[in-house]
Amino acid sequence: MNQYRALRSWQAAHEDDLKALARQSGDEAKAKTARIMATRKVLHDQFITPLNTDLTPEQLDKVKDKMTYGKLKVTYDAYCEIVPGLTDEEKAKMRDLLAEARELAMDGGSAAEKSAIFKKYKGKINTYLSSRGHDVGKAYKDWGARQKAAQNQGGQTNPVVNPAQN
Repeated sequence: MNQYRALRSWQAAHEDDLKALARQSGDEAKAKTARIMATRKVLHDQFITPLNTDLTPEQLDKVKDKMTYGKLKVTYDAYCEIVPGLTDEEKAKMRDLLAEARELAMDGGSAAEKSAIFKKYKGKINTYLSSRGHDVGKAYKDWGARQKAAQNQGGQTNPVVNPAQN
C-alpha cells in the first residue's frame, strides 16, 4: 500500500511537468523527461529490493502480476493463441519483452498508464515477430474470423484478448 501512496505522490508532484514536456519535441524535452522518470525508478528500486530478499522469485512475480492486472500472462497467452507456429525462441523473446513491460508498468499511476506501457511493448513484439516472418496482421484477422465463425455456429469463442487492442 505504501508503494501506491508513494507513486501517487510522485505522480502529483511531476504530472504537470510531464504533460508540458509531452507537448514539446526535441532532445531537451526528452532529456528532462528522462531525468524526471529516473526519480520514479528510485521508488521502484526501494520497493523491489526488500521484496527480492523476503520473497522467492515466484512470489515476487505474483506481486508484480497483481500490480499490473496479470497483463503479462493475458498478453502472452493471446499471442500464443493468435499467431500460429511460434517457436520456443520467439515465445521466450515475447515473455522477456512482456516482463520488461511489466517492470515498467508496475510504477504506472493508473490502469491507463499501465496499459499504454504494455501497448508500446506489444508494438515491439509485433515488429519482432514480423521480422521473423510472421504476418501478425493476417494472424489477427484470421483469429478474428475463427472467433466470429465459432460464435455464428453457436459455439464457444476463446475469450483471449486481442493483444493489438488491449
